[in-house]
Amino acid sequence: MSTAVLVSPSTSHSRIETTRSPNYPNITLQQAIARAEVVFKHFKRHPTGKEQLGEKWEMSPKSSTLRLTLAALRAYGLLEEAPAKGEPMHKLSELALDIIADLPAGDPRRARAIQQAALSPRVHAELFDEWGGSDLPDDSEIRRYLVRTLKFNDNTVDTFIRSFRSTLEFAGLLGSGRMTAAPGSTPARFEAARISVGDLVQWTSQGVNQFLEPKRVVGLTDDDNFVYVEGSMAGLPTEQLSIAEPRTAPLGGASLPAAPTAPPISPLPPGYMEDVSTLPEGRVIIRIPSQLSSFSYEILEDFLKQLLRKAKHSVDDGDDVARPNKTSRK
Repeated sequence: MSTAVLVSPSTSHSRIETTRSPNYPNITLQQAIARAEVVFKHFKRHPTGKEQLGEKWEMSPKSSTLRLTLAALRAYGLLEEAPAKGEPMHKLSELALDIIADLPAGDPRRARAIQQAALSPRVHAELFDEWGGSDLPDDSEIRRYLVRTLKFNDNTVDTFIRSFRSTLEFAGLLGSGRMTAAPGSTPARFEAARISVGDLVQWTSQGVNQFLEPKRVVGLTDDDNFVYVEGSMAGLPTEQLSIAEPRTAPLGGASLPAAPTAPPISPLPPGYMEDVSTLPEGRVIIRIPSQLSSFSYEILEDFLKQLLRKAKHSVDDGDDVARPNKTSRK
């Protein structure tokens, strides 16, 4: 356990020891991604100095807020140092670019990248491994574990718990986004040893099978928490995978019972507004907070422009279709 030593000027022999919490991101993953989007908007993929980043984030170059924000983005794997002479330079990582620029919102690889970022901080991964087979326990149990086992400071532990929960929920690692075990069965993360190289697996997220056909396992991480399958370089959470039994069909293929192709629209949470446009090709759902700061509006505007540019590549200038219906909820 590390300690901070405070020495009183008037009594140099007295000493007060205070517990310092382990290193952890001072902002949620949502906030870190928003910061990364600002970086991409202004600097794209180019290395950037700390002062330039602070300017766009409206932070003083010598402030602790900037220092902690940079550390948080590095902890989530969104920012990395770039080789440079003199002043240290920073650039967005490939993981960050997958999330904010290179993969569309519905791409399963983007969802996996977000989950990877959520578990990149060491303390996040340790806690997720501790309780990864089920929803998190209540805050009092998490608090007890953090303070007693990981030596968190009592003054900062509650802030960390709120941020940790928010990050896992955003990444779809809690609640309905998780694969849960049937009553009396072993949670998936404890069945990691059952999955081995060569197995055919199906990946299920948000209640939807993500593979049209099961894929073969080509590798696992040392802790068995992530699995690599053919045709992908991203690790998949072991707990969201299940072994697919081969069919006794002439082609020898493999499949699982069909899962829904798209989840229903979930109830609108308080404080949000939503627009739903029904196109001939399917539904378009946009849901945003009812109130936005000017900073958040700027991020949203840039995101929507980028989304429309990507959508334009799929436009077919064939026959006209009927004007779609549009509904709005607040």
